[in-house]
Amino acid sequence: APNAPIGVAKGLAPGRVVWVHDTRVTDWAGPGSGQRWYQRVDQTVTSNMLATALQSYANAGSSAAAWDAIFRYHNGGAPYQAGQKIFIKVNLTTSYAGGGTANIVSSTNYNWNPQSPLNFDSTATTPQLMQALLDQLVNQAGVAQSDITIGDPTGLWINEWYTPLHNAFPNVKYLDNYGQQGRVRAEFSTTPLYWSTSEANGKQQDYLPVGIADATYMINLAVL
Repeated sequence: APNAPIGVAKGLAPGRVVWVHDTRVTDWAGPGSGQRWYQRVDQTVTSNMLATALQSYANAGSSAAAWDAIFRYHNGGAPYQAGQKIFIKVNLTTSYAGGGTANIVSSTNYNWNPQSPLNFDSTATTPQLMQALLDQLVNQAGVAQSDITIGDPTGLWINEWYTPLHNAFPNVKYLDNYGQQGRVRAEFSTTPLYWSTSEANGKQQDYLPVGIADATYMINLAVL
C-alpha cells in the first residue's frame, strides 16, 4: 500500500528529490586497494553533477537561476542579500578531534592520521563536492567568500581536505575544533540550544557555535 508521509511537504518543490548518477565521477578501486578514495574523484564531473541536481530541483535553466529560486522561496520572495552569512555543515567524523586522527596533537601539521577502526578507506564529505558547492555559492549565487563558513565543530580540517579548498577559496572561513594554521576555532555563541528530551533537564546549558548562530542560512552537506 502507499506510504503515509507524516507532516506537510515543504520547499521550493515539495516532495521533489533529485538523484544524479554518473559512473565517470570516480575510478576508485574500493577498500583495500591501496588507492586513496579522495584522490580518485573527478572534480569536473562532480561539479557538473551538483549543477544538474540544483537545476533539476529548481526546474531552472542555470545554476544562478536555481539559487535565486531557492533563496526567494526561503525568503518569501526576496533574493539573497549581500552580507547575509551561510554556514555549511560537513561531516568530518573521520578526522574527529577527540580521536587523535590528525597528528597536530604531537606536532605542527594537520596530516590525516586515522585511528582504529578508521583507516584511509573511511570516507568523509568528498572534498570535490565541497569545492563544487563553494564554487556554486561564490560564482553562481554571488555570495562573498568571507560570508561563508564551512566545517564541523567536532572535527578537524586535515590537510587533505583543507589545502585544495583553501587554495581555491582562501577567504572562506574553515571552522574546526582546534582552529590552528588558518582554520577558525569553533566557539560557543550566546544563543542557547535546547534538547527535546527530558533527560537534558537540569544539565549544563548548550549553546550554538558562533558560525551557526550568525548565519542566515545553513546547508547540511552529507557524506555522499
